[in-house]
Amino acid sequence: MLVVARRRLFSLPKLPSLASSEPQTHSVSRVIQGSHQHVYRVVSAVDEYRQFIPFVEDSFINQRTNEGVPTEGGLRIGWQQFEERFVCQLECVPGQSVVAQSMTTALFDELYTKWQFTPMGPHMTKVDLNLKYKFKNPMYNAVSSMFSDQVTQIMIRAFEDRVKATPNPVAEGETNQQK
Repeated sequence: MLVVARRRLFSLPKLPSLASSEPQTHSVSRVIQGSHQHVYRVVSAVDEYRQFIPFVEDSFINQRTNEGVPTEGGLRIGWQQFEERFVCQLECVPGQSVVAQSMTTALFDELYTKWQFTPMGPHMTKVDLNLKYKFKNPMYNAVSSMFSDQVTQIMIRAFEDRVKATPNPVAEGETNQQK
């Protein structure tokens, strides 16, 4: 009798069910260097996302209040063969929070993003990012669930790097006033 042992050289990760009806949720908290006003300005400048966030091919703001606060904006995302554009209603509370909710129904059943900024001293801010989404396309849900934790970390790191790389007008004004 001949017995043949088989061993797989590699195995594929278990894919989530394509029929999942629950939205995916992710939360990240991080304390970063920068005032809460400065962090808010970076996050609310949706039209600049294409300059520093991976996979963002285009970013735009369609509407602002009379005070210049964004109320509608969007992104065009590209990755390998995927490319999608969506528009969000924005609710910005200067220095405190930015909420984005998808208005585009072709891509998402649901998209809700909330950034919250808590001062932790003059030049430190606690950033809480809460993301809840469900794509209309079940394949997008399956693919995104495999990479969402990494993408969330990449995204918050991109914002953290942007805060460090951009001048903080408030801090510069404080420095100039102290001279």
